[in-house]
Amino acid sequence: MTSCDGAIAIAIDALDVAYGARTVLRGATARIRAGTMTAVVGPNGAGKSTLLRAVMGMLPFSGSVRVLGGSIEACRTRVAYVPQRAAVDWDFPITVRQVAEMGVHARLGWFGLRGRRTRREAIEALKDVGLADLAGRPIGELSGGQQQRAFMARALAQRADLVLLDEPFASIDATTERDLLALLSGLRDRGTTVVVVHHDLGTVRERFDDAVLVRGTVVVHGAARDVMTDEWLARTYGDAPRAGKAPA
Repeated sequence: MTSCDGAIAIAIDALDVAYGARTVLRGATARIRAGTMTAVVGPNGAGKSTLLRAVMGMLPFSGSVRVLGGSIEACRTRVAYVPQRAAVDWDFPITVRQVAEMGVHARLGWFGLRGRRTRREAIEALKDVGLADLAGRPIGELSGGQQQRAFMARALAQRADLVLLDEPFASIDATTERDLLALLSGLRDRGTTVVVVHHDLGTVRERFDDAVLVRGTVVVHGAARDVMTDEWLARTYGDAPRAGKAPA
């Protein structure tokens, strides 16, 4: 039986990913510790989203990716993925509650649990993100911040051991960002590994345990206090941004 446990939540070795003739990541190697909140940072086009999608098994690659001590295929039900908002079809006819229910089904299978209990668990997750009163609303009618909360509810309902979020704070207000950060910190404090593609370097320094700096490969990875330095940021961005949003 393939193991899905370990002190390292994600182990990436010599990862190469290409889109046709264009190589996006070459020789990327990193370790993400279990039970941490880790930021993935780097300039636009550096391969941050590609890194997460490769971890999820959504892209062909060469090299090795181990998730929770096993393959993503073996451990998929224990991994939740929140894509960029731009990658979601917001016109798809689905309600906020149904989005949260997808997390329950990811954990138990589409035939493992139905009816009242499924709805109850979905509503509980929506309460945690402050959307219970919008459960019946079509997802496309929500604001950007509310849509991100709905996808967070899906991840909460899945009760995943590893949560990957691709730019969850893009185009949302400061209050929503603060609330989502608190939710993610709470997940981390309960033992969940949280990995976030993020651009606010000040927040990474203050709120994240670890960081992975990416520019066509993994430039450096480790404790945020050790790698979010002017030297490493200069190698990643060209000029080291000392505070605020990183240049896109």
